Amino acid sequence: MRVRRVVVSVAVIAVVALSAACSGGSSPEPAEADTSTNSGTASTGTLIAGSVASLTGSAAPYGLSQSQGTELAVEVEAAGTSTPITLTTLDDDSSPEGGTAAFNTVIEQGVAAILGPTLSPVAAQTDPLAQAVGVPVLAVTNTTLDIASIGDAVWRVTLSEQVMIPQAVAAASDLRGVESAVLLSDGTDQYSIGAAAAFRTGASDAGVDLVDDIVFDPAELDSAGYQALVTRALQSNPDGLFLAARSTPASNLLVAANTAAPTLPVVGGNGFNAADVLGPAGSAADGLIVAASWNPDIDVPASKLFVRRFQERFARPADAFAAQGYAGIQILVAAAQAGGGTSRQAISAGLGRMGTIETVLGSLSFVNNEAVYPASIQEYRDGRFELLRR
Repeated sequence: MRVRRVVVSVAVIAVVALSAACSGGSSPEPAEADTSTNSGTASTGTLIAGSVASLTGSAAPYGLSQSQGTELAVEVEAAGTSTPITLTTLDDDSSPEGGTAAFNTVIEQGVAAILGPTLSPVAAQTDPLAQAVGVPVLAVTNTTLDIASIGDAVWRVTLSEQVMIPQAVAAASDLRGVESAVLLSDGTDQYSIGAAAAFRTGASDAGVDLVDDIVFDPAELDSAGYQALVTRALQSNPDGLFLAARSTPASNLLVAANTAAPTLPVVGGNGFNAADVLGPAGSAADGLIVAASWNPDIDVPASKLFVRRFQERFARPADAFAAQGYAGIQILVAAAQAGGGTSRQAISAGLGRMGTIETVLGSLSFVNNEAVYPASIQEYRDGRFELLRR
């Protein structure tokens, strides 16, 4: 398990002020951990946080961005302040087993809160561990996780696919004339299965006729297989294609769709919001419509600063996963202020009390543990996402 530890200074009140100015299987066994009032607080008053991300494995393109955004937030938001935050970052290997090991490790360390893991199927296994011992979890990237089934310790920072995908489908209908579509979904991946369900809801809501619903297994497909899959979809003569996939299958679908029907509108889920998915597709990704929790062009002062700082720090553009990771630290610090301390209990109480705060995602509040803020509907052109509506 890869471990990265960042120790910097954060003054809770100062950070909140700065943000405003910038404006499944069987359940695993929980770790034994201290659940007293002081859990998550070192003897010096340090706020102790854990970050669990997919730094290796199939979700690494997403987890690396998540982790970099979180670490940048700790560095930037700490400037000139005096109260330390200790952030330990662990690799979940893009697997439930890796996630379980990482969660047990940071729980045993006595963290006040956990950010992550990257994938919703991993979170479905790990988050109950934190729920069992009262550790709040900020689900910074889990778009298809059923947080209500886990309990009140889980707070979703990203917008869910049930919020984002229907808005992307509506935009495709309104702006690109999509009245009928074929849905192609990876039936072996739990994220993709959840995204496919959101596409079906979105199509129904927007009055888009799903003329075919094709479920595939990536293990059975080579490049010719993806081409045959899209050719089958086009036999229904749809106005557009809806794609529920992530990682390599997502890239392969884009290439196949562009080869067979280069002008046909294509709508993807949040799994397409990563450079390592879009890069291999090249110009085949042009015209892709995707909803996201964030876009670099949103008119939010804190976001504009984040875009510049991320580029300077990591020598590459920020993406939505990095922005969500960054916002997770902003939310954690705001919760500590609202809760009056840095213990698990104070963070949990503060998440329920903090009201609306300013983040890189925009003005954000929680309703029933779900973050509320505008989605960004975007279209990919010439190597970047252009904002269509927000």
